[in-house]
Amino acid sequence: MLIKHATVGDTLSQAEFEGGTLHVDESDNPIDLSDIPLPHGSFSNSTTLTISGLTTAAYPITFDTDEVKYLMTHSTGVNPSRIYVDVEGCYLITFSAVCKSSAPNKKLDIWFAVDGVNVPRSNTISNFVGSGNERIVTVTFLYEFLANQYFELYYASNDAGTTIVATAAQTNPTRPACPSIILTVNKISNK
Repeated sequence: MLIKHATVGDTLSQAEFEGGTLHVDESDNPIDLSDIPLPHGSFSNSTTLTISGLTTAAYPITFDTDEVKYLMTHSTGVNPSRIYVDVEGCYLITFSAVCKSSAPNKKLDIWFAVDGVNVPRSNTISNFVGSGNERIVTVTFLYEFLANQYFELYYASNDAGTTIVATAAQTNPTRPACPSIILTVNKISNK
């Protein structure tokens, strides 16, 4: 079998893999697998997210901007909290959020759910000692997805004044806006 082009998901028979290069047979030119992109995405929210009343409720974190995505599905209009993974595999998921509480001694929880079910041991709890101070919360997850599963991040707080804060572009000096949350997703292996 002679292969001139391969894409993610192709199955090859009688192939050798050596140092990042795929050799189909000795007479064929090698295929450099680094040219085949893996599924990935970066998503963010340009608005401030606020606990909207109930401190006993969980709120999905929404994303209003798709910075980049490949073999991932996300809608900024319908279910904007859901990120669909189109290809099965193990993924590295990282988020960074700018968080603030309006009152001292309050907590913010952020956790991970897959297909609407909370993932065990995925919660991160931030304790706010003072009030009005911003804190960066960054967490990384590894998760093995099946094709077409979706995941979401949820947040909750015991303070209705807790926010995940976005900042507009600034001047003097000119600098870019700061999203309230940035999420990156990268496939790292087939399992």
